[in-house]
Formats: sequence, structure tokens, C-alpha cells
Amino acid sequence: MPYSQPLTVQAQRAYDAAINSPCPDWQAVAELFRSALRARLNRPAEPTKAKLCEIADYNVDRIKLKCRSPRIAVRFMDGEAVFTHVPSTPGKPLNVGRALRVAIAMYRSRRTIQQRLGFREYDRAMPVPDIFRFAA
Repeated sequence: MPYSQPLTVQAQRAYDAAINSPCPDWQAVAELFRSALRARLNRPAEPTKAKLCEIADYNVDRIKLKCRSPRIAVRFMDGEAVFTHVPSTPGKPLNVGRALRVAIAMYRSRRTIQQRLGFREYDRAMPVPDIFRFAA
């Protein structure tokens, strides 16, 4: 079986030959380029090397935790820091999504209590500032 060149190489060589030819067949060159592009588009995409890892967030209400869970520190953009546990089941990734939701609820609760005691003014439906940093 003779060796066949890829369509892109064939199309490029046909183009080069058509440039040097006194009577080029541009329709044949265009057909080769079109089929080369279709072959490239029909090829499955290469898998991405760096996939974004999702933050684990699962329910732990019905799971009996047998050991102490790790803690994280969440610092919000206004400088407020919240420390919370990361209850996770064995064999699964750390439940950071749930811990971040708990940290946001703790932040809102802390600000509401500060408002009642006469600290800075905050609305009841207060926006939560962006998370600056969290560390495990």
C-alpha cells in the first residue's frame, strides 16, 4: 500500500504547484483545502490538560462523622475573618463548598449582631463581600 500524505500537505503542495503553473486549476486547490479543513474539524478535540477542579459540596446531615474535621479560615475583603469546620466523609474530597456557605452565614450573623449592639450600619439583606483568601 503506497504512503499517502495528509490532506493539509497535499493541499499546500497543490497550491505551490498552482502558483508556478501557467494554467492553474484553482478549483481543485480550493477543494483540497476545503477537505483538509473538514478533516481537521471532524477530528475529536484534544482533551484539556488542566481541567478546572470543582469545589466539593455535598450533604453531610445523614453521615456520622467519626473524627474531628479540619478547619478553614475565610477572610473577606473587608478584613473580617471567619473560622469554620470542613465536615467531610472518608474517601471523598474535603467539603469546602459547604464550609464556604457556612462561613458566609456566619459572616452575616456576626454583622447582624454587631448592628444590634450599635456597631456599623448594615442592611438585613446585606451583601457579602468577595472572599479574599481561605486557608485550610
